[in-house]
Amino acid sequence: MKKVLLIFCFIFITSLITACEPTTTAISINTSIAQSTTYVAVTNIFVEVDQAEVCLGNQVNLVVTFLPTNATNQAYTVTLNPGNLIAFSGTNHLLIDVIGEDPSGEVIAANVTVTSDDNTSIDDTKGIYIHHSSTSICTP
Repeated sequence: MKKVLLIFCFIFITSLITACEPTTTAISINTSIAQSTTYVAVTNIFVEVDQAEVCLGNQVNLVVTFLPTNATNQAYTVTLNPGNLIAFSGTNHLLIDVIGEDPSGEVIAANVTVTSDDNTSIDDTKGIYIHHSSTSICTP
């Protein structure tokens, strides 16, 4: 009987000791803060050209910049006037190709207008002067 009582006391004391010990010391805190997606409106748009005097076959580089720079919708529409003399390709960095000239030899003012798709009242226009290939500016 003493043996059974001794085993019972041993099991009882062991269970008391292990019940008081913590099972883990790790603490976790969720620190992630959900950020809301805030709409930022376009307030201005700028078009920069690397040259404004060109000839048939030349290319003009245009860079489109939005303000603020973190505007949500930076999509835009490009309008070329006259469209039969210049063509464009690209996105924020546009490449304008001069594909035509005035057959009478006159200098033509072509306009590139970039309009914000976010707010169509916000735009910028740059003029490109296309000289006839027979003029001194176009002949080496």
